Amino acid sequence: MADLLGQSEPETIEHGRHDRRGYPPRWLRVVLAALVLVLAAGALVVDHRVRRQESVRVAGCASVAASAVRFANVRVDAIAEYVRPALESELPRSVRSRLLRLVSTSVAPMLPDVRRALATCAAVRLLPIHGDLRARQHDCLLLLRRERAYVVGISADGSRAFDARSLPAGRCTAPTGTAQAAR
Repeated sequence: MADLLGQSEPETIEHGRHDRRGYPPRWLRVVLAALVLVLAAGALVVDHRVRRQESVRVAGCASVAASAVRFANVRVDAIAEYVRPALESELPRSVRSRLLRLVSTSVAPMLPDVRRALATCAAVRLLPIHGDLRARQHDCLLLLRRERAYVVGISADGSRAFDARSLPAGRCTAPTGTAQAAR
């Protein structure tokens, strides 16, 4: 009302503490920053330990996969080389059929080893943030699935042992020291 009459109210100067509700006190900000830093350091330490354990398990998977594939391939190659000269000669159809059955039956015992290796690798659990380990495990699983299909195919039809093939391991390899530590 005094403003309407042309008079103004006297200004008041506030003294004392200024109300800063938007910002916590300085000491609280320092404590919060220190807490965040400690939590981040703890998370890094835990992640490092988990990664190291996962790395050992993936190396074990790669070792088992390589061993199963190598053993199956040696067996396939051995039996194929054994019967190849006979198959390349003129044979009656019945003899050729028996030789191919021999190849099929001799490879069939490799299937449980490949399946066990596949189950071992599939059982390895990894954190989603460890992409490099997940990629290595994926390549091992892919290699073992291809090998399983190959052995199953030969078990059904022995002539498949003579087909050209390539089973790239990709990242399914384990450093020598880590693979031995996994045993």
